[in-house]
Amino acid sequence: MTRIRQFLRFSAAIFLAFLFCFFAPLQAGGQIYADESANYTTESFTIHTTVAKNHTMHVKETIVVDFGSHAHHGIYRYIPYSEKQYIVTNENAGDDPLNTSTESEYGSGYKVLRIGDEDKTVTGEHTYHISYDLVCYKDDSKINDYLSYDLFPTDWETSVGTVTSTLTLPKSMDWDDLEFYSGSYGAEDPISDYFTQTIDKENKTIILMGDNVPSGVGATVKADLPEGYWVDPPSRASSIKYLWMAITIIPAVAAVLWFKYGRDPQIVETVEFEPPEGMTPCEIGYIIDGSAENKDVLSMIMYYADRGYLSIEEKEEDHLVLIKKTEADPKDPKFSRYFYKHLFNSKKTKDLSNLPDSFGKIVENTKEKVKEQFAGDDQIYNKQANFCRGLTYVLFALMILIVSFVTGYYSYTTFLCIFLPIIVLLPSIFGLVMVNMTFDRRKSMTKAKIGIIRTIGIVLLVIGGGIFGSFIFAWVSAAAAIGCVAAYVIMVLCSVFMRSLTKHGAELMGKILGFRRFIETAEYDRLKALSDQDPEYFFHIMPYAYVMGMDKTWAKKFEEIQIGKPDWYDGYDSGMVYSSIWYSSLFHTYTHQMNSALIQSGGDTTGGGGFSGGGFSGGGFGGGGGGAW
Repeated sequence: MTRIRQFLRFSAAIFLAFLFCFFAPLQAGGQIYADESANYTTESFTIHTTVAKNHTMHVKETIVVDFGSHAHHGIYRYIPYSEKQYIVTNENAGDDPLNTSTESEYGSGYKVLRIGDEDKTVTGEHTYHISYDLVCYKDDSKINDYLSYDLFPTDWETSVGTVTSTLTLPKSMDWDDLEFYSGSYGAEDPISDYFTQTIDKENKTIILMGDNVPSGVGATVKADLPEGYWVDPPSRASSIKYLWMAITIIPAVAAVLWFKYGRDPQIVETVEFEPPEGMTPCEIGYIIDGSAENKDVLSMIMYYADRGYLSIEEKEEDHLVLIKKTEADPKDPKFSRYFYKHLFNSKKTKDLSNLPDSFGKIVENTKEKVKEQFAGDDQIYNKQANFCRGLTYVLFALMILIVSFVTGYYSYTTFLCIFLPIIVLLPSIFGLVMVNMTFDRRKSMTKAKIGIIRTIGIVLLVIGGGIFGSFIFAWVSAAAAIGCVAAYVIMVLCSVFMRSLTKHGAELMGKILGFRRFIETAEYDRLKALSDQDPEYFFHIMPYAYVMGMDKTWAKKFEEIQIGKPDWYDGYDSGMVYSSIWYSSLFHTYTHQMNSALIQSGGDTTGGGGFSGGGFSGGGFGGGGGGAW
């Protein structure tokens, strides 16, 4: 298990590093060296550090500098920090003005303390008092605790006349385990080359003294301590509770919303041989999937023909012309009368191969009027559920963002805060939209189309969830990964099923689904009998079958039933054999031509280890450098 996690962590780090090359500016790291042209002297540098039992270091520095006749605003100190190991906080400069920043020429790995007034300058000798805390986090080791501290900063800008540094520990230790280093950054010179050190065991204090210490020379002390030496040190592990809160509370909220708004009333599927009385195919198409689509509107052409409003003349192969026969019935739905009126625009004919650019706008307006028809008491789908469906997308993204930020904070990996939401949300949201669409339109799309879109959506969701779980497993724990994946799945399911019908909608849906099942399962004898009773029965039903994605199924069932030539059709080929397959082909010819016109007009076409921070001077906590400004 450990090897797997190490591999995943390594892979994640490589992957993030790769992304970093594209999305983040490369900053050249490097050591900051002393300014050889400093025009001031440092008389003394005194540091008193007291370490609390929880490994918080309280540092007080007294720096005496002599600017001579050269005017300066003050001094600055830059203190390196590592978010994984320790941070710098509670900075204070006594009575002197203090400006604190982490965005400077030294990069984000330093806390910069600028002491002095930019509007005033000083000359001669001046004493500065600085204090700050180093909050050291719990290390990863289960065997030892650690001490690593820069007793004197490596990169002070000038030589120092007198150096005094004390480090007082909270309790005794094996003082023989202490290791001291001195020299420039990266050096491991003996401490005696520049400093003398003594240990006041009674007061548990390490004392460092130095005279005429050159610029660029520092001192570090480090030691392995018994496990438990530091008592309750700060730990970022407590932040994981926010991860668990996010993956518990947010899915719970989504589940409550589904329970309250997303459940359908009971749908009773009735036996139907005809569409619900008085309903057009466009209305059936809207009710069955809750979306007004182009195909729903275009199905009205055959509906108008079947009603005797228009006829279709085929002048040559695939060249269709609509001929207006009569005005629409005033009792027809408003959207139907609007579409029929604007289809011809006061003309008697409409060439489908030469539709105007305005046709796209006509279809869009018709779809809006279809939606308006099912408002108020006639509402089909629960508006609160539709709102909650949208809310699940927001909650889904919020959960992933919170988990990513907590994981990045916990693992000290800032990349995760930026890139994990991107690489998880992009495939997840696209996948969720596709799965939701196929679920909503499962009764109006062909099985082949549903299969393709749903498969792509599920693959995207698996990719998003897989990345999500893998990163949490690698950087947090297996339990957290399982919890995150479970929450991910719950959010997906709540979103998919977060759509409900009103009671009125459920009643109509029961009839429509019963009618659809008849189209899907009707046997030859039943269809033959119905056709004998009504020779136009096949044509009556075809527009409705089309909006439910069942037109090919309906046509195939009539392959052995003579349907004859419809009254509203006039073809160029007198030898044409009229069959259900021919009619289906005619249907798709005109819808293809009209969809092409919609595209041209711009219309919508959517049918672990311990700390290893040292070993040389400048490698401990604190330290850094500074100078005058």
